[in-house]
Amino acid sequence: MDSAGRLQALHVPAGRPIGVSVIVPTYNEAPNLPALLERLRDAFHHERLEYEVIIADDASPDGTAAVARRAASELSIDLRVTSRSGPRSLALSVVEAARAARHPAVVVLDADLSHAPEEAPALALRILEGDCDVAIASRYVPGGEMEAWSLRRRLLSAAGTWAARRLVRARDPLSGYFACRRELLARPVGPPPRGFKVLLGLLLSRSGLRVLERPTTFRDRGRGSSKLGLRQQMDFLVQMAQHFLLKLMPSHSFPMQPYGSRRACP
Repeated sequence: MDSAGRLQALHVPAGRPIGVSVIVPTYNEAPNLPALLERLRDAFHHERLEYEVIIADDASPDGTAAVARRAASELSIDLRVTSRSGPRSLALSVVEAARAARHPAVVVLDADLSHAPEEAPALALRILEGDCDVAIASRYVPGGEMEAWSLRRRLLSAAGTWAARRLVRARDPLSGYFACRRELLARPVGPPPRGFKVLLGLLLSRSGLRVLERPTTFRDRGRGSSKLGLRQQMDFLVQMAQHFLLKLMPSHSFPMQPYGSRRACP
């Protein structure tokens, strides 16, 4: 059965949307966006899935937001840009974009073309069909791969993944490419999200999530430079330490907190 046939078989209440919101966090990704948006359009049109794209921009000085709007107009894509006030934070940008999303399933992927946009509909369908709460594009299940990664980068990834697996039951809890139910990101629980490992924070903050992993090949970014600097690495270490403490003190609860402000731009 194709995607359209599977969606027709879903038991969805009348009037409830069954589309997908694609969240793309960005900072200085203008050169990669036209290709990314074109590939997303082709992928969702091929599967005949309704979708929107939300560019969660952290006030990029390179004109990322303007490039996204121009490309969306040329490609006839339903696209919005959300812009945060305050310090840069990929996690906060994703949370605020999820709050602005119109559809019940969201897909989060990087703008740098390291994540294959063609796989986004397949991830989203697992959520729409109710197969799981979180669907991960995984490097660490059979068939998964990291293409053209240096030995140093592979070792760092393996070390971080090993540590994260001590906390959650997933083969690739550090993946930046995943789909989930919208409310899981729009209404985060626990300590305020931080850092760039959004999926790890989600898995750590909620128990009992049904997780599915499908293999993917991660590639080097298309254009531009990596945003993974010392600050981001420190955020990751703080995030890990924070959750190790939570694991040691499971009775401690955290109230849900508001996370900054969002400006939605048409």
